Amino acid sequence: MADIADDDGETGMSEEQFAALCQSVFASADTDSNGTLDHSEMMTVLMSPTLGLHISEAEAGQIIDSYDADGDATVSYGEFIPLLKEVMQKVYEAKDDHYNEWASDDSPNHFVFR
Repeated sequence: MADIADDDGETGMSEEQFAALCQSVFASADTDSNGTLDHSEMMTVLMSPTLGLHISEAEAGQIIDSYDADGDATVSYGEFIPLLKEVMQKVYEAKDDHYNEWASDDSPNHFVFR
C-alpha cells in the first residue's frame, strides 16, 4: 500500500487508513450532524490536544478560512480532506520535533512550521 505523500512529506498511513481517519474525524466533529463543519466544530478539531498542533485560535481561524473554498463559512467533507491531509503531514513530519509552532506562508491552503 502506498503512503499518501507529496513534496512536504507523508501522513505515515496508507490511503485506506487516511480515508478511514477522515471519515471518523469528520463524523465525530460534526456534532449537529448536518454534513458540514462550522467554525466551532473545526476549531475543536484543530485545537485538539490529540493532534498537538500548538496553534493559536487566530491561526486555526486562518487555516479554516483558507480551506473554505466556497466561502459558505463551513467546511464540507470535500474541503476537509485536503485540510486534514496537510495537518497530518505536518504532524507526521514533526512527530519527533518538540517545537511545533504553526505559521502561515503566502500561498493559500498551505501552512508550515516555523
